[in-house]
Order: sequence, then C-alpha cells, then structure tokens
Amino acid sequence: VANIGYDNRWQSGYLAGTYLAKALGGKGKILQIWGPSGSDWTRGRRIGFDKALKENPGIKVVGEADGGYVRDKGFTAAQDLLTKYPDVNAIYGENEEMALGASQAIDAAGLKHWDGKTGILTIGADGLISGFKAIAEGKLTATVDIGGIDQGQNLIETIFATVALGQSVTQIINNPTQVVDKTNYKWHQAYAQWALDTTRKYGK
Repeated sequence: VANIGYDNRWQSGYLAGTYLAKALGGKGKILQIWGPSGSDWTRGRRIGFDKALKENPGIKVVGEADGGYVRDKGFTAAQDLLTKYPDVNAIYGENEEMALGASQAIDAAGLKHWDGKTGILTIGADGLISGFKAIAEGKLTATVDIGGIDQGQNLIETIFATVALGQSVTQIINNPTQVVDKTNYKWHQAYAQWALDTTRKYGK
C-alpha cells in the first residue's frame, strides 16, 4: 500500500559524517562503532558516512568495531578503541545506544567530552529521549533524528485511510532526517515527550 520511512538509509550516516567533519574544521581522527555486519541499517549508513568522508579527506578513520546495536557492547568497543587511540577527535556510534556507550567510555577513560572546540565529539542516530537528555548534559554531542514520531503518525493515517475509508494509498512517504545538537534539542525533546505522554482511548 505505502512505504513509510526516513529519507534514504544512507542519509543518517551522511548527515553524521558531514556534521562531525564541519565541527572539526575538516581535519581529525575518528572512531566508528557499527551495528552487526550484514545489517541493512549498517550497510546503508556506511554508504552515507563514506560519502561524507570522500567529501572531507582531512577526516581519517583510525579504528572501527562492532557495537552490536546495544549500549554495553558499544561501551566495550569504544573502550578498547580508546585504549589504542586516546587522541581521537570524534566517535561515530551508528545508533544512539552505541553512541551513548561510547560516551560512557570517554568518561571511564577520564577523557574530555566535546565543548565546541576541544574534547571528543560523539554523534549517533535515532533521536531518542535518552539521546536528547545526554545532549543536555554535555555527554553526547549530537544525534540524527530519523523522524520516528512522524513515521508512526503517517503509518496510522495510512492504515486509517486504507481500512476505514477504503482508499488506495500507493506512495512513498519519507520523513525529514536532521541533526539534533545543543542548538535545537529542546524542541525535539518536547516533541518526543508529547508523543510519549499523549493518551488516546479507543472504543468504550
């Protein structure tokens, strides 16, 4: 009936790579923590990130590891990489949980978080409440919000149009994908909280 998602899968990786390259002034050493090999999400985001790297040749990947899409594995992966490369400028966690694990590894290593000029920049993807909170605390630099709330609303509206109204909804609906950092996280956080707090009653 319809395909509802967020832009192209590589878009998230491209936005993250472009953001950190700009923040670092086009030069720096970075670490990457990816989801499981073979994952469609990982494959797509890697295509986007590689595109950003080609456009910013001064950014060098010095180490990468599998973070399994979960925080504890992201933490372990980042901890191991930071032991080998403590002088890196940024860490890209392919999803938010791995990025938050990397943030914890920075703390555990006694290293400094990004303050806009120095420290280790961390960026992930998803746009979760946990990520917005970490941005507010200065523990996560940025995340790529993939428009999960809008995806959900579009899905429900499409189902309603199809089932209740008998309409044929043959289209692709791509929701905006955007970087969230300290400059705009409050709006995204409030929007996400509104969606989580909204109570809807169906039937009697």
